[in-house]
Amino acid sequence: MFQVTKGAINVYSYLSESDKTAFNPGTIVAVQLNDGPIMKLNEDNLKLILAANSNALKFVKRKDYLKATTKYNEDMDMAVKK
Repeated sequence: MFQVTKGAINVYSYLSESDKTAFNPGTIVAVQLNDGPIMKLNEDNLKLILAANSNALKFVKRKDYLKATTKYNEDMDMAVKK
């Protein structure tokens, strides 16, 4: 597995892609909240991780898992900066 997103939620892919503009979200296989266990990517695991963030959960319902994790990370970054 290769880490493709680093933040409060780390995202892992089965492909190593250096060009983020050409990244295919369909290659995501796992997620990790902070230093917790790496968990298989599925809707249930994401709902568990994102339960407190309704903005990010909206994207899970649309099956846009990369956007959901990105939104969560952005919101966490904003909260830290306040």
